[in-house]
Amino acid sequence: MSIGITPQLPLTVGLRTGFDLVTDMRTLVRQNLINLVLTSPTERVMYNDFGVGLRTKFVFEPNGQPTYGNISSAIQEQAAKYMKYISIDDVSFKPTSEAPHDLGVTITYTVVAGSVEFRDEIEMPLDPKRKKASDACEVPTKSSGNWPDPNESPYNWEGLMDPDDPNLI
Repeated sequence: MSIGITPQLPLTVGLRTGFDLVTDMRTLVRQNLINLVLTSPTERVMYNDFGVGLRTKFVFEPNGQPTYGNISSAIQEQAAKYMKYISIDDVSFKPTSEAPHDLGVTITYTVVAGSVEFRDEIEMPLDPKRKKASDACEVPTKSSGNWPDPNESPYNWEGLMDPDDPNLI
């Protein structure tokens, strides 16, 4: 049996422990802060106000100082409410190198919890999976091979219902 604090996210299967585990406070605090920032309000059951919603609430806001202030204050408020053992030192914003119109957020924080004290920072783009604007939405075309066949049903009903079955209503 392995000693760990909590499962490491995203969940990955370890060879000896079932799921890979977080084994140090720095990784745990970092994981918790990332979850707090990326969770959308109303997403967590029984805690409707938990989460900043960085990638849902602010994604279509104008890229400017008023939005930066709103994001920064939301991060400060949520950390003060749900992660009282950290202090947010700075929230800074810069365009990502891949796409200058996308926003990167850097959160610098200090942890003081009992005998544990350290300073760390998290960098995250607003949309890390986006490659380029043209890849955002793939439209089906006949030449791309992803055009649906009108003669083929998307469901396989064969063997599921027998019209002669007396129990069929």
